[in-house]
Amino acid sequence: MTAPKAAAAAGRRRKAGRGCAAALAAVLLLAGPAAGGSAAVAAPGAGLSAEDLLARARALTAAGDYAGARAALEVAAGRGLSGHVSRRHPNERAALTAAYELALLDLDGRPGADAARGYRRLEQAAAAGYGPALRRLATDQVAGLVQPAGAAAIASGYRDLSDGGSVVASIALGDLWARGALGAPDLPAAQQYYLRAANAGSGTARRRLALVLAARGEQAQAEAVLATVETGSVFALYRNLATDLGEGRGVPADAALGERWMALAHALLPPRPPKVRAAKPVALMSARALAALSPADLEALREKAVTGDPVAAANYANAISSGLAAGTPADMVRLRSLAVAAGRDDVSRALVTAIGLASWPAPETIAAVRTLESAAEAASPPAMTALGMLYSTGGAVPPDLPQAVVWFGRAASAGDAEGAFRLGLALASGLGTGRDIESARLWLKKAAEGGQPLAAAVAAGLP
Repeated sequence: MTAPKAAAAAGRRRKAGRGCAAALAAVLLLAGPAAGGSAAVAAPGAGLSAEDLLARARALTAAGDYAGARAALEVAAGRGLSGHVSRRHPNERAALTAAYELALLDLDGRPGADAARGYRRLEQAAAAGYGPALRRLATDQVAGLVQPAGAAAIASGYRDLSDGGSVVASIALGDLWARGALGAPDLPAAQQYYLRAANAGSGTARRRLALVLAARGEQAQAEAVLATVETGSVFALYRNLATDLGEGRGVPADAALGERWMALAHALLPPRPPKVRAAKPVALMSARALAALSPADLEALREKAVTGDPVAAANYANAISSGLAAGTPADMVRLRSLAVAAGRDDVSRALVTAIGLASWPAPETIAAVRTLESAAEAASPPAMTALGMLYSTGGAVPPDLPQAVVWFGRAASAGDAEGAFRLGLALASGLGTGRDIESARLWLKKAAEGGQPLAAAVAAGLP
């Protein structure tokens, strides 16, 4: 494991909404069952369950008390790492989650961090079949943060978990072989593991299996697999596969093969109807306009929002966010998710912010992530960027920097200025992809031309 690379990645793994999280943490610290501070939390005799300790540790982390959080997590993690996660009592699952979050404190550059120790803890959680730990290890292996010998040892553990039925382990092994993290890319080996996960019902595994089959020239089989994927439009599935083939995302790049699949994608589109000037979407209210509303006007806006009006829902969520109306982060998630589902993709990034502030997992946040995924698969560039932001920060989904770069790339290719900006940042830093200063400069220039306010200054500062 290479500690400097892990530390360099730390600054980009911060969750949205940290300032509000710290404020919420103060409330949690007072509301918890042992309000005596971190020493009381860490004491094994304090009588707290692993679930209570995990909640307290998260509050301490948000408040910046990393020593207290580490002590609470140490106690919680020590309460069970035996058996497989799918058979755990909720308290044992919390202990496993604590072990994972303890590893993240070491890997994300917090005070007292030790990357080597973090990877050992991460491997322990992964060995117990904990999905986020498996995904993080696979991501870091592909990014080159794990030395080849360590990657091979971890892959050996993955094989045991895959043989035991772990879908996440099977997908991780497929990724490692397809992307060449264990040596030269081995597409037949990747196909074997993706097929195993696909047969268990994983839509992600089916999309990646189709990609590997296409890369191997098995067009008919790849199309048959795509036909079994239930999420996203058929055109979007073909187009995304074509882009991945052409740009080498997940498999070795093959520009000619990518062009062939892009032609197949466009052949699926129906003939274009006569061009009709679309009605201009109703603009959302500015902060000043919201602040000028009377209490009666705000109540009328709330009533329209709860009855399903997408514009009113987005406006009322903004009023809650600004402190002009009563509501919780969960309310903002529900309202903004409603707006995105109704086609207001200009609300996508605000939805990501709300998800970052809300509790996870909770029904409204799980539903919001699915709404965002559907919008991105349906070719909404702002939703693609927002989904990339979600993968880059983690929390609502496991952090997956290579997958974040995939979505930023798709958004940038579709003309989204914010997606181009974030793709440029990734290429400039090498985080989640290979470092390429010239490509970074190109995408940052496009972002600036599209109106992204920070892109020109960032591009000017590149070497």
